[in-house]
Amino acid sequence: MSMKIPAYTVILLLIMISGLSAQNYRVLQPDRTTLYQGQYEPILGMRVDSVTVSGSDTTYHLLKNLQQMDVLCFFIDGPSWLGEKITIDESGETVFFNAFNQPVLIKTLAVLNEEWTCFNTPALSIHATVSSIGISDILGQPDSIKTITFQAKDAGGENISHEVNNLSIVLSKNTGIAKTLNFYSFPDLYLGFASQMLQEFTLVGADNPNAGLQNLTWMQVHNHSPGDELHTVQINGWAYYQQRIEKIARLLNKSVFGGMVVYEWENKVKISTQDGGINTFTASIDTITESISPDASFDVLPGVAWNFTEWDAWNILKMGTGIHGLKKIQGRETNCMIKGFQTMGSDTCFNPIIICGCSPDHDYYEGLGGPYYTCGSGVDAYRRELVYYKKNGNEWGIPLDFTVNTGTIVRKESDELISIYPNPAEDFLNISLPQGNTINTLTIYNRYGQENGRHQITGNDFNLSLKNLSPGIYLLRFSGSGPTITRHLIKK
Repeated sequence: MSMKIPAYTVILLLIMISGLSAQNYRVLQPDRTTLYQGQYEPILGMRVDSVTVSGSDTTYHLLKNLQQMDVLCFFIDGPSWLGEKITIDESGETVFFNAFNQPVLIKTLAVLNEEWTCFNTPALSIHATVSSIGISDILGQPDSIKTITFQAKDAGGENISHEVNNLSIVLSKNTGIAKTLNFYSFPDLYLGFASQMLQEFTLVGADNPNAGLQNLTWMQVHNHSPGDELHTVQINGWAYYQQRIEKIARLLNKSVFGGMVVYEWENKVKISTQDGGINTFTASIDTITESISPDASFDVLPGVAWNFTEWDAWNILKMGTGIHGLKKIQGRETNCMIKGFQTMGSDTCFNPIIICGCSPDHDYYEGLGGPYYTCGSGVDAYRRELVYYKKNGNEWGIPLDFTVNTGTIVRKESDELISIYPNPAEDFLNISLPQGNTINTLTIYNRYGQENGRHQITGNDFNLSLKNLSPGIYLLRFSGSGPTITRHLIKK
């Protein structure tokens, strides 16, 4: 039996389809930071850092990246992988710019099957076509999308074989560009001997509001709760020396002071060493205090250079996903390859640092710390692995066994012997330290993690003036050659 569709229903459907085609699909949302996963590259970040307006054109200047300019020349603040800027006019026509500042035109208002020349040189032109319009899931939300494909043509207008013919981009109505190309390399960047492969990048995360994958921060790496356990194995060795360190870290207490978090850990450590023909073994149980504050050099977006101060050089942060959760990677996991970048004198080019042997990537996991790494090169071996964790009621891996002869365990000096009184205090605080302690510095932090005083300690008992402190809660951090110890102070 055939079914007739009322005329008004057909008209309504036509109106809906027409409206879908005419929507102004977005290339970007300037107030959002986005993450994209490449076909061959790690995840890269994109952010609008500044905006300029000229007549009816709005130009968005993008986050700068570590960018290869020639074989041995890198710019640590080079153009974005999307190009240095994006210009959008009032009609929605959008222009990306490649490494040679050549324009690449994307028409966001183009309708289904509409074709235009998006890139043009005397020898090569690239034509773009709206190949489909529909609905798709973008970062967990349904969204209207428009797919644009490409075709390369020669000077005579004939279709030719080109890598861009196999690529496409996807615009969405609400999210921005859901799949893009690294337009900096469009259509086939070649600088000296440095070839940048044109590829597709798919949107995997955005903030404001958060959706999908997020950039991992230092505070997230060190986000722990009392009761958490981390079991690690670290191995250092070369031809005639091998050392194995097994560590069980259990969190006893957590305190928050504004932007700073203070953790109190119980550490159980076993160290086995083979040095030539001599074998040694030690075991210890210790309670330490660790303070964690935001680290701007770690929190940069993937693809952005960060200051690798140990080498007076710059490196790059990569990011991916791992079995333990969100993961961030520092460096490149290859031997005798680029591990960082440095410059000499006033030269604007940063030259790659080539390192052979063990210099592995460092992996960090959300809520599980780091760095973790694995490297073996010849007789060298360096490894630090997370073998077990217990976190928020979840367990993974095989726990370490700390059963040893109790006579071999060294219980390190307890911080309970530090005494501060009165507490709460008004103008003065009495501090008493144990005999034989290694503490030489007292640092005072307010509840926002800001330093409010630093004092050198030369004796075991002393009186501290609090007259320059405003009423509130403070963290006292005692440090020296041994474990760092903290106390909380209330100033009335």
